[in-house]
Amino acid sequence: MKLRETLATNLKNIREKRNFSQRGMAEKIGISTKLYNELENATANPTLETLEKIAENLELNLEMLLLPEGSKFVYINSQNNTNNQEVKSGYFNDDSLMKVIDKLLKHNEKLFSEYRAQQ
Repeated sequence: MKLRETLATNLKNIREKRNFSQRGMAEKIGISTKLYNELENATANPTLETLEKIAENLELNLEMLLLPEGSKFVYINSQNNTNNQEVKSGYFNDDSLMKVIDKLLKHNEKLFSEYRAQQ
């Protein structure tokens, strides 16, 4: 599937899940209804600025708009040497790996909660 078609499918799925009309979705994103219709029908080539605008106004990561349906996506936060937060990300289609990551995240949340309780 081409990237434009993936974006179209994802936009339509997001719109339907949020119970928006195409006009409502266009207004939420801040673009014309005509452009939104063209994006959802895979007949327009959006600029990077438009893609960023869509992701920001829908409160999504850009990757979530561009990855094929069914892809798993995870952000892993880490600290670099200067203590500035950096974000590492990736996607995968392996459900067993996703289960391991879920367990690790839950374990970290538990440890953090226990630490806060001790403070």
